[in-house]
Amino acid sequence: MPIIDRTDASEVEQRIQRIFGPSTAQHAKATRRLLVEKLDFRPASGLVDLSRAAKGLELPQSAERIAAMDSLNVVYVLLNIPGTDRARKAEAA
Repeated sequence: MPIIDRTDASEVEQRIQRIFGPSTAQHAKATRRLLVEKLDFRPASGLVDLSRAAKGLELPQSAERIAAMDSLNVVYVLLNIPGTDRARKAEAA
């Protein structure tokens, strides 16, 4: 379902805020649900190898694939960056 009006946009914003609330346990599942139910992605699964990520990044060996659209795959990686709850672009690239 594409975002057509303010109501749709507001609902997506509210869901994003709930996803990234205080608990990280359900982030991947809630993000998948948002992408599939509201943004026309299809569910996807499986692991994506991250072992060849850019040097200097501390990432897990793999990430969970949670959704896809055409040739775009969305993966969920919980970044553990001490002293912050947000990732800078350079850390996530």
